[in-house]
Amino acid sequence: MMTSAIALAALLAAPAGAWAADAGAPAPAAQPDEQAATPEGLADIVVTAQRRSENLQRVPAAVTGLSSDAIANAQINSNEDLQFNVAGLTFGQQTGVARVNIRGIGLESITSGADASVAFHADGVYFARAAATAGVFYDIERIEVVRGPQGTLYGRNATGGSVNIIHQGPTEEFSGYARLTLGNYSRIGFEGAISGPIVPDRLLARVAVKTNDRDGFGKNLATGKDIDDQKLRSFRATLDWLPSDDLKVRLWGDYHTEDDNNYPFHYVGPGGRDRNKPASIFGFLYDTDGTIMPVGIALAGFQFGDPQDELRIRPPRRRTRDIYNNIMPINDRTFWGVGLDVTYDISDSVSFRSISSYRDTYWSLFNDLDNSEVDWTRIRQIEDAWQFSQELQLSGKTDRLTWLVGAFYFREKIRDGYFELFFPAFDDGNGSGRLFLGGSTDTDAYAAFSQVTYEAIDNLNFTVGARYSYEKRGVDHSRIFAPFGWNFTEQESEGFSAFTPKFGVDYTTAGGALLYATVSRGFKSGGFNLGGVPGAGLTATTAAYDPEKVWSYEVGFKNRFFDNRLQTNISAFYLKYTDLQVSKIENNLVVVENATNAKIKGVEAEITFLPVDGLTLSLTGNYLDATFDEFFSDDPTTLDEGTVDLKGNRLPSAPKFAMTFAPTYEFTLASGAKLSVRGEFIHQSKKYFTPFNRDNAVQVGHQRYNANIGFDSANGRWSIDAYIRNITNAVHFSGTVINTEPVGFTRSAYLEEPRTYGVTLGFKF
Repeated sequence: MMTSAIALAALLAAPAGAWAADAGAPAPAAQPDEQAATPEGLADIVVTAQRRSENLQRVPAAVTGLSSDAIANAQINSNEDLQFNVAGLTFGQQTGVARVNIRGIGLESITSGADASVAFHADGVYFARAAATAGVFYDIERIEVVRGPQGTLYGRNATGGSVNIIHQGPTEEFSGYARLTLGNYSRIGFEGAISGPIVPDRLLARVAVKTNDRDGFGKNLATGKDIDDQKLRSFRATLDWLPSDDLKVRLWGDYHTEDDNNYPFHYVGPGGRDRNKPASIFGFLYDTDGTIMPVGIALAGFQFGDPQDELRIRPPRRRTRDIYNNIMPINDRTFWGVGLDVTYDISDSVSFRSISSYRDTYWSLFNDLDNSEVDWTRIRQIEDAWQFSQELQLSGKTDRLTWLVGAFYFREKIRDGYFELFFPAFDDGNGSGRLFLGGSTDTDAYAAFSQVTYEAIDNLNFTVGARYSYEKRGVDHSRIFAPFGWNFTEQESEGFSAFTPKFGVDYTTAGGALLYATVSRGFKSGGFNLGGVPGAGLTATTAAYDPEKVWSYEVGFKNRFFDNRLQTNISAFYLKYTDLQVSKIENNLVVVENATNAKIKGVEAEITFLPVDGLTLSLTGNYLDATFDEFFSDDPTTLDEGTVDLKGNRLPSAPKFAMTFAPTYEFTLASGAKLSVRGEFIHQSKKYFTPFNRDNAVQVGHQRYNANIGFDSANGRWSIDAYIRNITNAVHFSGTVINTEPVGFTRSAYLEEPRTYGVTLGFKF
C-alpha cells in the first residue's frame, strides 16, 4: 500500500503548475477543503501544527485547517459537527463526554476520569478532561486537526492525534460581532464578542460570550417533561499586554456551565444473552435464543412467553427519542480555567514561549439505569478534577535549520466514580441500597522534547525529533456496598515512561508538489481501573493496565493544479499498536484492559476544486482497515460464551469508509451583497462500539444531509443565514452501552441530533 501511495504521489506531482504563497509568508486563515476563492484561485492558510507558523500546504503532515469563516459556513458548534469536516475523524458521546476518534483511536473508556488517546488543546493548553472540551466552541479563529500519533511535539495521550482550537485574540481596533440564532425546538442561541484597546498599542482586551437554550429532542413519557434539552452559558475574557515589540503577554479566563435534563439513557432493547438459561435473580425472562430480559422491563409488565414485545408496557414509541423512566435525567456541569501565555523574541531568530494554565472540571449526571418506570436502579456519575500545566519552548531558525526544544509539566487530581442506588423504594435515606465505585487519582507528568528540521539542499528537508516522558500515577480505590456493610479501599501507585522519536523527510518538487514520509512513535500512559479492588469479593477486578504504544509509518502528498484551482492532500499510513487500551463493562465496573496487538492502515484525502469562480467543491474521505491482531477477552453480555478470540475484529468507532461532499456556490448580487448556498452529503459505513463487534452495539452504515443559505450585506456588516441539519430526521447512535447484570443488561443509546433548522442574524462592527 505504501509503494502504491508513493507512486500515486509521484504521478500526480509531475504535471503540477506553480502556485503562489511562500511557505513562510503570512496568509489569510481559510479552510483547506472550503477555502475562499481569489482571482488567483484558492487562498492559503497558515497553521501552527508544528509549533511554528507555516503554510498548510508546506507542512509535511496530515493536518486539516478550518478558518473562522469555514467554521461558520459549516455550522461547527461542537465536536460532533467537526467530524463531518475532517478526514479520518469520528465522534461519539456518552454521558455528555466527547469521544473523538482519529484513525480508529480515541477515548475508549466510558468511565469518568478516563484519558483520551486524541489530545485536545485550546490556545496551547492541554485539556485532560474530555467533557470540558464542550466549553470552547465559540469565537474561534481556526481549528487545526493533526492526524496520527504526535509523540514528539504533543506528547501526552496523543497516540491518535491532536485537535487544536485557537480562539480569536484582542484587536488593536474597536470591533466585535453579535449572532442571534432562532430555531426549532424553541432554540434561542447567542454568540458575540467585543474587542479593542484599553491603552492603544499596549493593552488590548476581548470579551466573548455564548448561550444556547432549547427544548428537548424528546420527552420522558412517564413524567411528561422534556429530555435532551439544553441550557448552557459560556464566557471568555482575554487581555494582551504589549510592553515592547519583543514581548507579548496574554492572560485569559473562561467559564462554562450547563444545567438541564440532557444526556439521558435511551432504552433500545435487551443486550444480554445466556443460552444456558440458568436461574438468576437478575435475569427474569429469556427468549428462545437466550436473550436476557432487563429487570425493570420485566417488572413493569412484560408478558411471559412474549418477552420481545416492548410496546406492552409503554405507549408506541413513534418518536425513538422518548424515554419512559420513573426519574428525570439531571445534567450539571461547570468548567473554568485561567491561562498565561508569554512570548519573548530574544533575537530575530530565537524566541521563547511559556504557557501556564490552571483548569477546574466538574460534572454530574443522574440517570435511570434500568430504563423503565419501575424504581429499580438509579445511577449518579461524577467527575471532579483540577489540573495545572506548564510548558516552556525555545525555538529558532537559520537559513537551513529550524529547531525547537521544550519542557512540559502536568499535575492533575481527579475525584470520580459513580453511585448506584438499588431498589430505592427500600432505601432508609442513609444509602442502605447504595453501591459506590470510584475514588481519586493523582497524576504527575514530566517531559522534555526537541524537534529539528534541516534543509540539506534546496527543497529537501530532514526532520528528527524526540520526547522523553515520565508519568507517575497514584490511586485511592473505594468500593462500598451498603446493604452488606462492605467497604473496601486500596491504594496503588506506579510510574510509566517512554521515549518517542520521530524521523521525517520531505521534498518540494519544481512544480510545487510536497512529498513527505515520516516514522514516529506514540505513547499513552497506563493507569488503574478506579474502584476495582483486587480480592474484594463482589465484582472484584484487577485494577492496573499497561501503557499504550504505537509505531506510525506515513507517506503523503500535497499539491495544487490548474492555476491554483485544484488542491489535493493525500496521506497513507500504517500503525502498529502494542497494548492498545480497550474497555468493557464488567461486574458493575468499567474495565480497561490491554489488547496485545492491533494494526491500522488506511488512506485519507482532502480535495478542493474551484471549477469556476464562486463554485467550490470539497471532498474529504478515508478508507480505514483497523483490526485487532492478537486479543483474547470475554464479553460480559454473553454469559454462555466464555473467552473469545477477537483477532480480525474491527476496532471500536472505526468505520471502514467515511466521506463528506460539500459543494458551495457564492455569487455577488447587483447591490454588492453576497449570497452563498452550501450542501453537505455525508456517508459513514458501519461502526461498532465494542471490540466484540456484535449487533447489540453498532451503528449501521448511513447517510446524512445538511444545507444552509447565507446572505451578507454589501458593506459586510449584516448577515442572515438559514440552516437545516439532518434533513431526513434520521436516528443515528453516537454511542451505546450495555449495562450491568443487576439491571439485566439493558441496552442504552446516546443519539445524534434530529433534524434541526433555524435562522442566524449577524452583525459586525
